[in-house]
Amino acid sequence: MKKIILLLSLLVMASSYAQQNFWSSANNKTVTAENLTTRATMPVDYNLYNLDTRALHNILSETHQSKNATVQLQFPLPDGTLETFNVKEHSIMEPGLQAKFPKLRAYKGVSTSNSATVIHFNTSPRKGFSGMIMSPRFSSTYIDPYTTDGSTYITYERNSLPQRDESFVCNFESATGFQAPDVSMNQTENA
Repeated sequence: MKKIILLLSLLVMASSYAQQNFWSSANNKTVTAENLTTRATMPVDYNLYNLDTRALHNILSETHQSKNATVQLQFPLPDGTLETFNVKEHSIMEPGLQAKFPKLRAYKGVSTSNSATVIHFNTSPRKGFSGMIMSPRFSSTYIDPYTTDGSTYITYERNSLPQRDESFVCNFESATGFQAPDVSMNQTENA
């Protein structure tokens, strides 16, 4: 009987733990113009959310212990709902570099309700949280800092960004003395 009670209490704790939500709806009225991040474009349709970054970092730290460690987290979708993802660390840094910069982290998550919906995001002390959700159900969705203090975030779909009038201009200047190898498919091999 004690084992059953222990098992049930563990399941209840795990269930409530999995349902933690660090996002709360926000609005423009609570944000001052001085506190806004600089943006090249502003989406037509968007939602604002406050993020409890300290609580998020505490939960994410559990994924640093093992490559297979996952946590369940909710993230806002473009329609204003939240979706639960199984998240694990997805570091792209060499271990020595990661040890030198332990607060720069990258993560990947897969939706618990639709495995084709994935989130990639990163966290850093200066930039806070930044993420992208990709799904066949909706356009690519971005979650970016909205305020400079990292407390409020903007979520929007890619297709809600206005078309830019200017065309892309590459300002790259080649390095002096550098000769790029010819990688064209028209080369004939000397066998």
